[in-house]
Amino acid sequence: MISSSMIWFCAYTDRCGERAVAMRLRQEAQLMAYLPIEPIVRKARGQRSVSSRPLIPRHVFFGTPDPTGATFATVRALRGVRSILSVFTDGSPSRLRHGDIELFADVVQAIHDRFEQRERWRSETAKRKYDTEAVVNYLRSANANARIDLLYDLIGRGNKALLNLGDAQRLVRGLRTAA
Repeated sequence: MISSSMIWFCAYTDRCGERAVAMRLRQEAQLMAYLPIEPIVRKARGQRSVSSRPLIPRHVFFGTPDPTGATFATVRALRGVRSILSVFTDGSPSRLRHGDIELFADVVQAIHDRFEQRERWRSETAKRKYDTEAVVNYLRSANANARIDLLYDLIGRGNKALLNLGDAQRLVRGLRTAA
């Protein structure tokens, strides 16, 4: 999708118009368009749903092998495009430095990979059965110092394992004998 042979620019769009502008850039203007998307998780009525939103609201990147005034006029004329980003006083479009769009695309891909990895971990751990009520009751019965030590142990474990009742009992027993 990202080609290093293209010269890349950024279009500023109407509110919530990023996807439509990206589609119009591809279909009507015959240009390469790149819209970085961020995966998000929403909860409604106790249900989780995965959706997405633009990583940079109201901005779409587009690439062209030959930037001419006609190309920019075509982009500006597309419905939903407010302007082409410019840092120059004369209003000429600002191009992205060579390699920046590829680097940005790699970062966005890393975000997606991390999200998918987290979702896989979440689905795998959801399949395991833990008696969370028993763990909570046991922790309520433990003294404050044992709870703090247990918390530090869990933080040290990170996402590698979930606490089950046996782990909690062994850990607190070990803390009591060490004290």
